[in-house]
Amino acid sequence: TFFDRGAPLADRVSSWLSPSVDLFVAGGREVIASIRQLDGDVLRVRPTVSKWRRVRMMAKTFLRQRVSQRLAKQRRGKRRLGNQQLDGGRTG
Repeated sequence: TFFDRGAPLADRVSSWLSPSVDLFVAGGREVIASIRQLDGDVLRVRPTVSKWRRVRMMAKTFLRQRVSQRLAKQRRGKRRLGNQQLDGGRTG
């Protein structure tokens, strides 16, 4: 789907925008799943996303962001350590 193709965009935008992109993609996927449950009959019944599914989307997005932040912090630390080794351990 277009949502699957757009999902990697969340990793390429700034950290303040990334959760919005994640939630947009997750919401789109949930709506598609709801439409499938209705066998595509969206004129008779409106597709909805339950509160539980919305809470689950928010939790997954929050956890993904936390993991992403920790990985970025680890990468910065390793880069710093590598630079110190290159200059003989001198700082400044």
